[in-house]
Amino acid sequence: MSESTFSIGQRWISNSEAELGLGIVKEELGRRVLISFPAAEEERTYAADNAPLSRVIYPIGDTVSTEEALKFTITAQHELNSCIIYHGKDEEGQEVSIHELDLSSRVQFSKPQDRLFAGQIDKNRQFELRTEALSHQHRLAQSSVFGLMGPRVQLLPHQIYIAHQVAQRHAPRVLLADEVGLGKTIEAGLIAHHQLLTGRAERIFIIVPDSLVHQWLIELLRRFNLHFSIMDHERFDAITEANEGNPFDTEQLVLCHLSMLVDSPDIYKQACASKWDLMIVDEAHHLQWSEKDTSAEYLCIEGLAAEVFRLVGAAPSALPFSEVYTSLEKGIVDAADASAYINNTNSGMHKVAKFPIYPGIHSMANLQFIMNKKKWNKLSKDNQTALEVWYIAAYTEMRRAADVEDKEQVAKDKAGGEITVVDWVQEERDKFRKIAVNAWENFAKKSPLAREALNSQLSFMKKMGML
Repeated sequence: MSESTFSIGQRWISNSEAELGLGIVKEELGRRVLISFPAAEEERTYAADNAPLSRVIYPIGDTVSTEEALKFTITAQHELNSCIIYHGKDEEGQEVSIHELDLSSRVQFSKPQDRLFAGQIDKNRQFELRTEALSHQHRLAQSSVFGLMGPRVQLLPHQIYIAHQVAQRHAPRVLLADEVGLGKTIEAGLIAHHQLLTGRAERIFIIVPDSLVHQWLIELLRRFNLHFSIMDHERFDAITEANEGNPFDTEQLVLCHLSMLVDSPDIYKQACASKWDLMIVDEAHHLQWSEKDTSAEYLCIEGLAAEVFRLVGAAPSALPFSEVYTSLEKGIVDAADASAYINNTNSGMHKVAKFPIYPGIHSMANLQFIMNKKKWNKLSKDNQTALEVWYIAAYTEMRRAADVEDKEQVAKDKAGGEITVVDWVQEERDKFRKIAVNAWENFAKKSPLAREALNSQLSFMKKMGML
């Protein structure tokens, strides 16, 4: 609030309406004061003893403008009849003296330092209110049910449990397989809602049967206040004709019917090219897969989940390790990224896949040691050190042993003549690695934890000469 007395001709600024620009004291009306704001062509009348205004006096060294667009740098100032006379030099070095009444009114203090210099300072209670509100928001974000309690749904234990368990995972990939009527749609909505509120996902793609598109749209809005956009043929064609880029990139939350992706290769290609953080497929149990016959719907959804290999032109198929041999033998898949060379030999893979790549495309042998953090913290420093030393030694030995066995087996296979060992030229390996690194970088953008994990892997790979 103002603490100075008002005099006609002085320049003041509104604490609550800084966009009005600089105001001029036009009249003193006893307990009231009339302020004119020329830049906004408006006037305001305030209580003189409680006006939300701050006096504007520019300091020496500032560059200001007059209403005639004359710019000058202030070198001195003095007071005359409670108003300020500014002295300075213009852009040509000429001495000027300007009454504050003649200064440009089109000045807005939007930057913190400008507001501070202008004396436009908020009271402590406003700062305390803001910090208290932020503290409440922080406590809410730390709640184990954050993102799950807000939706307009009945709080059924089994739904909350499933949604909570899945939502806590990074980049969750699950099949919700409750009985009919137990609320799989609600569970999916809870997971999506949680992922959005926690910042783990920003772009969500929901694929549903044609007859359920509008039902999903209404339920997402009514129960979760999520504003999804339907991508149909009409909208896709309109955006394409307007040359506005990939139609799927125009919205963050998109609903699409499955048949549209299956029937139109161009639309499917654009959907794959768009970067999604989370994908939800309704009625997924109708996507059929078998060794002899795989439905177009299954292939469509599977393609959206692929990453690195899709980027190099392959059509990936996710298979459990137990099915890789059979799939290779029967020609269901043309190639497989299964395991290390010696492991593939021992499991019989090279009997049906006679063109193995060595050195392979795996970055390194992997040995994981996972321990409960509370248990770890209870260990003595000596025991922690012993486990760390053991892990490093075991990992190093495993890598060394695997490398030796790989080289021995490769030599046998080359000498035997039944298997052709393929050694990509370095140029091709570099191309593949570059594509893979770009895919990793996109994945690392999904969360700080993913970024941290990738940085650790990249650092190790650089030390090992892999990058």
